[in-house]
Amino acid sequence: RISDCLMGQDIGAGGRGAEYANARYAEATSSYGAGKYDEALAKTREALSAEPKHWQALQLQGNCFYARGDVAGAIKSYNKSLSINPDNPGLRDFVGKLGTGAAGK
Repeated sequence: RISDCLMGQDIGAGGRGAEYANARYAEATSSYGAGKYDEALAKTREALSAEPKHWQALQLQGNCFYARGDVAGAIKSYNKSLSINPDNPGLRDFVGKLGTGAAGK
């Protein structure tokens, strides 16, 4: 049976899983550090297509949106990250400041 063959295998995102997501996240981090925010966003999307609960990729995606001036997009990504990894007080505080307009000041 096909279900027996697939048991325990990650078949999401074309069979790509955590290893693929982590590699794309690493590339995204490098792109972000170089100020290539669009490229970093594309890489975070690739990571998230393979591993939708990759909270670090979601946080980096928020950083990219914020760097581009898209505060609403940043908050959305940050909140998704926090829903997966709520034990991130620095991010939680930053999101709170974004909501009051105090971030970066």
